Amino acid sequence: MRLPDRPFARQGGPVVLAHRGWRGLYPENTMLSFQKAAELPIDGLEIDIHSTADGVLVVCHDPTVDRTTDGNGRIQDHTFADLQQLDAGYRFSPDGGQT
Repeated sequence: MRLPDRPFARQGGPVVLAHRGWRGLYPENTMLSFQKAAELPIDGLEIDIHSTADGVLVVCHDPTVDRTTDGNGRIQDHTFADLQQLDAGYRFSPDGGQT
């Protein structure tokens, strides 16, 4: 994935950032979401960073995993290994994450 080389300002127009990647069509803050957003005419990605219980930095908009995964709780209370077991795309299943 490579974004265009446009240092924070577009000549004659606003800077366009993809917040959380291509949220809505793809699970937010996933590599797939970032890759798909990079295919659009954007200037960059805007992300939020949180630290896990074992000090690993991860990308997530919310301080908890409740809304975006099949897990629950605060990111800072989970280890990175814990978070790797969660499914960030389960809500994007045909039945809305029911199975």
